[in-house]
Amino acid sequence: MGSLLSAAQDAEVEESVRSIPSPMDASSEGAKWNLRQFLRDASGRLSDFYERERDLGEGGYGEVFLARQKICAGSASERSGRLAAVKRVRKPNVEAGLDEEGADSEAALSEFRTEVELMKSLDHPSICRLLQVYEDPKNLYLVMEHIQGGELFNYVVERGQLHEHEAARVMRQIASALEYCHEQGVVHRDIKPENILVVAEEGDEFTVKLIDFGFGSRILEGVKLRAKVGTFVYSAPEILRGDLCDEKIDLWALGCVLFVLLSGDFPFYGNDTQSQILSGKFELDHKWSEVSSEAKDLITQLLCVDAAKRLSASQILQHPWLQKAAPHLKMEAAALQQIGGLETFHNQNVFRHLSAGVLAKQMDEGDLHELHKAFCAMDKDENGVVTFAEFKEVLKEFNLNSSSHPELQLGAGKISEIFHSVDLDGRGVIDYTEFVAACLDHKVEQEEGICWAAFQVFDKDCSGTVTYEELQQVLNSASMEESFSPELRKQLWQELTGGDDDNQSVVVDFDHFLAAL
Repeated sequence: MGSLLSAAQDAEVEESVRSIPSPMDASSEGAKWNLRQFLRDASGRLSDFYERERDLGEGGYGEVFLARQKICAGSASERSGRLAAVKRVRKPNVEAGLDEEGADSEAALSEFRTEVELMKSLDHPSICRLLQVYEDPKNLYLVMEHIQGGELFNYVVERGQLHEHEAARVMRQIASALEYCHEQGVVHRDIKPENILVVAEEGDEFTVKLIDFGFGSRILEGVKLRAKVGTFVYSAPEILRGDLCDEKIDLWALGCVLFVLLSGDFPFYGNDTQSQILSGKFELDHKWSEVSSEAKDLITQLLCVDAAKRLSASQILQHPWLQKAAPHLKMEAAALQQIGGLETFHNQNVFRHLSAGVLAKQMDEGDLHELHKAFCAMDKDENGVVTFAEFKEVLKEFNLNSSSHPELQLGAGKISEIFHSVDLDGRGVIDYTEFVAACLDHKVEQEEGICWAAFQVFDKDCSGTVTYEELQQVLNSASMEESFSPELRKQLWQELTGGDDDNQSVVVDFDHFLAAL
């Protein structure tokens, strides 16, 4: 059988994906929203919602600890939920009993708020997921997915160094995350093995995630950043010179990381470390005799003093060493099963789309590993989003037939409709969380921890119930105010309450929310 789309149809469908109305329902045409905004962002004590278990360490500032979620917190049916990593910064606030000695600095507080905004805006499979934000008079908290594997740095210390294919797989994932960040105008500014966590070790391959945007910053195209040292031994020459900087400082640091992964040593060390960095002089001694010339070439092109000549993240992904040592992941047959649910999502009502988006935003890597791999396989250029061309190519590549996956035997127009329905924010590309939302299995609705976190997004006043007014607040705060007509809002409320009318005085508790899902 031939490919699903003929060459003659390609241009027409590429254009149609930008203009087709939403297929969810006649009353929901054009409804679009930004899943990045579906976060619990509330005032209140974290201890009312999470039980602290143990310390995890320190971030760029503030402490990090492990906490367990309280489902139906404060009620007679309170019970334990999932684990999360919590990052706390203590606010300078004399009135609340915290003076300068008992609190973090104003600078740390400002950087923490920047980190919150950066993490809210980022949606990539190789970046740690932000789940919730809490604030009380004394503290600010980031609730993030708990990644159990530990720091990549510890793996290097234990093993001495990584094999080339292992290091290449790590580099591919982090370079993809950085390309995505840089496209979004975000510079991390503290790339190091300690800020790369191992999610899973499968055979001889690592799945990793980038963490700690505490030193991160937004940068406008053509505008430079003031020099700011993250971790000294990974700092680029332009930082140490005090020059204005751009995203290329992340690539210098990534070159240092690759050096560490392949040798177990720092490229620059000793009493004259700063002068070594400024000159870009490092040695590839006898330890490097068995390392390929391609790997050494990539290090050399990253540890280039002239930032203008330093490779970009996208150029790293095209480097011969990565192409050879860690080629782009291919779509596995198991991953296709995940994609099989896309047409089902396309045909669901607006409440199912909205609830899937909220649930997807609250899921962590423990629930997402297979979808993580499927999304990365679809993202052919590894820039963190799936275009229509990539979406279409996956279906072509497998040359699906009616006996294996009849649900994907669709015409050109139908495929573009499905793509459009998955593209929930209408940007013309599928983001990671949009893909997750569209592929959700109904088993997720049995995961209480995820559902409780999703319920809390709507329960704005932490009362344990959701009102019509709170639903309106969510719709108005997630870049959706103009997307939902009064009629559609009433329809959404009816679907949530299970009623035939639009009685706005009723409230929805957690059990009724689960029933609606």
